[in-house]
Amino acid sequence: IRAGMDPGDLLERAGVPLEALRTEHLLEAARAGNPFALEHFQETAYYMGWGIANAVSILNPDVVVLGTIATAAGELFLNPLRQYVRRFAIAEAGRHVRVLPAGLGESTGDYAALALVAD
Repeated sequence: IRAGMDPGDLLERAGVPLEALRTEHLLEAARAGNPFALEHFQETAYYMGWGIANAVSILNPDVVVLGTIATAAGELFLNPLRQYVRRFAIAEAGRHVRVLPAGLGESTGDYAALALVAD
């Protein structure tokens, strides 16, 4: 969190108590241009991009498919994430890999749970 930014103040002004904060609240705030929420998504993309870049550098996949935050936030999150993956991965692997949202959208977790039960 950038110096001077008080997430508690921002949340209080938004009418969201900290214990009730959900990703949907941050996403709505980011789409409205809230600096704290935008910074949160940028920071999350940075660290997630760094981790994915490590996996991409080792495994060299053609595609990385992400659910949850990637499907909910879409390009607001995916664009910076892709930039960080390219920046941190081994050059050829980073240029080659496609980072995409899961085709099942937010139902991905539901289908994964059903697949475990069926197995």
